[in-house]
Amino acid sequence: MKIKVSDFLLRLIFPERCIVCRRFIPKGYICPQCEGEDTAVTVKLNISSGKGSRLIKVFTPHRYEGNYRQNIHRFKFDGNYHKGKAIARLIADRVPAEAFEGADYITYVPLGKETYRRRGYNQAEVIAKELSKLTAIPTRDYITKVKQNKPQHSLSAKERKKNVKGVFALKEDIKGQKIILVDDIITTGETIRECAKLLFKGGAEEVTCICAASAN
Repeated sequence: MKIKVSDFLLRLIFPERCIVCRRFIPKGYICPQCEGEDTAVTVKLNISSGKGSRLIKVFTPHRYEGNYRQNIHRFKFDGNYHKGKAIARLIADRVPAEAFEGADYITYVPLGKETYRRRGYNQAEVIAKELSKLTAIPTRDYITKVKQNKPQHSLSAKERKKNVKGVFALKEDIKGQKIILVDDIITTGETIRECAKLLFKGGAEEVTCICAASAN
């Protein structure tokens, strides 16, 4: 993971901003005005896994809008990887407890080698590992990206579905395990569907998804 010296110095000079509204705060990750808000969003996705159809839940702490959207954008594209810690804390505080109950491992949507090299980190991996610290659920690197595709955010809903076909592969069987799958933003859900499908085909008993934001 690449650490920008400029980011480190800015964090020393300036106080942190609220992860939701971006107000300056002396410490912590969320301001008093946003702390009591209930902004969690749950999305349901239908997964065709080869053993019939399964309905899975995708839990998110906030919609992908307003100042929170700006924070997600900075975290994902501008090298502000340290925001992953605040996002993980928001997830742990706001998504229902059922999202974590009985889980054996946390895994995450992978990046392609080219994108990882350019960005220096995988934002889904950062969130997953921070959630692991908060919940004591271990992380496992179960999914790999075997084909570089176009960025999903640049495509239409129809194009997104085709764009993720055959892009991911499972590294090992996970028979009988209950898995939490982490990604950054859910829009059409095609990336989540494709990865969840792989986990079920690999033997997962249950898959629950957690994303930093919902664009639905």
